[in-house]
Amino acid sequence: MSVASQSDKVVRSRWLVGIIVCATAVALMSMVGPGASATAKPTATKIKSVIVSGLPVPEGAPHNPSAIVVADTDFSVKVKFSDEYGKALPLSWTDDVTIVLSVQPPAEGQPPSGGGDTQFVGGNTILVPAGATSATGSGFQLSPPENRIRLGAVVDWGDAYPKAIPMAFSAQFDVVARAITVPPEATFISTSGSPSECSVTSYAPYCADVRLPFGTDSGAVLTVGACDAFLGCSSPDQIVVQVLADLGPSYSRTSPVTVVYKCDKTVCSPYLSPKKFHVFVNLAATGPLAKAPACVEKGVVTDGKNFCVDYFQSVRDSKTGDLQLFLLLARDARMSCC
Repeated sequence: MSVASQSDKVVRSRWLVGIIVCATAVALMSMVGPGASATAKPTATKIKSVIVSGLPVPEGAPHNPSAIVVADTDFSVKVKFSDEYGKALPLSWTDDVTIVLSVQPPAEGQPPSGGGDTQFVGGNTILVPAGATSATGSGFQLSPPENRIRLGAVVDWGDAYPKAIPMAFSAQFDVVARAITVPPEATFISTSGSPSECSVTSYAPYCADVRLPFGTDSGAVLTVGACDAFLGCSSPDQIVVQVLADLGPSYSRTSPVTVVYKCDKTVCSPYLSPKKFHVFVNLAATGPLAKAPACVEKGVVTDGKNFCVDYFQSVRDSKTGDLQLFLLLARDARMSCC
């Protein structure tokens, strides 16, 4: 036999081996099934967390809410994935996956939001790249304002995977009507958002001015939200005002923050004394509001208290007849009137 013919046999035999190897690989793939592998990597079995991020909260403020989300204003949501033990894992190693967000009521046992109308304005999905253990979506908007809602996040597998992962929820938060942010050196902030004092009308009968004589350590945020029955309000015109700030050591019972809560005479009758009206307060970022006690001394927060209504300074505007209640604060708070 010639050398050439032996070479041809070797080539043919290698070619045949190649065919057998390829055929074996195809057979194995058909046994494993589409989209799977013989040594599949582990994937997430739950959404570990849903984190809502809106306006930055003041650093050092004692009771910031979980998020400051303003109606019709962009905010972001980050979702993380893990196994049942908390180890970070992707939803899929090979495919992009979609997370769908929705507005959910408070957790079981919590008071209802009182509205139920808040919805996403525009998009409500987050695309999770293959292999990612977390993903962030931005540019989301909610409207109208509402209290005590959560966001629910659920995995939309499409038709590729019939795998079920339970819905996960964000922390509870309020969607406020507006928020005003001022730098540390600012000594005044108003619900109007302007540098001058706010004014009330029969169409917008409530507003508030906040006087910060010593500024703040890291800036302040004032939010204006909706009031509801759980918070003690009986009219949709009433508002919840929240002052968030690290006040620092300059403030005390004798050197308090002053909040001038104003009420139009069409709502707060000019025939009644200011002492007949009240401000309702809660130091925490959530929970019901309670009637603030009266101060026992002008310009001073009562001993043992963090706030009180100074009826010594509370007056009727001499020109308009509108009510002005002076609330004194030794620290940040939420409040409503009247």
